[in-house]
Amino acid sequence: MLYAYGEDAMTLYALTKGLKTFLKHPKIQCDGQPKQNECEVFYRPSFGRRGGDTNSSFGEFDAIVASKTHIYLIESKWQRSNRAKDNTTLKLDKNQKRRHEIFQWLWKEWQGDDYSKWDCFYEKRKGKYENTRKPLPKPDTLLAKNLFSILQKLKHKYAGENTPKTKNILLLFYENKIKKNQRINDVEDSFSLVPFKL
Repeated sequence: MLYAYGEDAMTLYALTKGLKTFLKHPKIQCDGQPKQNECEVFYRPSFGRRGGDTNSSFGEFDAIVASKTHIYLIESKWQRSNRAKDNTTLKLDKNQKRRHEIFQWLWKEWQGDDYSKWDCFYEKRKGKYENTRKPLPKPDTLLAKNLFSILQKLKHKYAGENTPKTKNILLLFYENKIKKNQRINDVEDSFSLVPFKL
């Protein structure tokens, strides 16, 4: 028997027992009807503690789900834990939004060459993420190894004539019914809200 609580446990459940349900949501189905057996799932992939502007770490997604057409970068929220005053607006903070921007930039840049090791990428990109003061992780660091491993795995399995696009997902767990006019603070255009019934 396994006992667990909170958004981490809910995310694990959704992406194991409930992956088919996630993939059947209209906002996912519109991306070419991805099939479960074609997907790769990364549960809480770690890219270090989020750190500040001068630190290369940018935190961890709750999950990444990859298909032939899209790489879904997932932040999870439980409806009960929503602390917004109006009780319908889900809040994403600056670090969460920046995490998505950084990974999207990395994925796009990773397609530009066949990088056999992180050192090559690091030198070519001059050690900086685009549009941010945060530095790229230096070669031979654990963060660099984690990023290299995931980016290479995704590229080898999915990249080709039609490289998968990234898509930001806020996976919202609820028990009885989803609140009317549920929304995400100021990122409606860059995140898709995907409710998931427990």
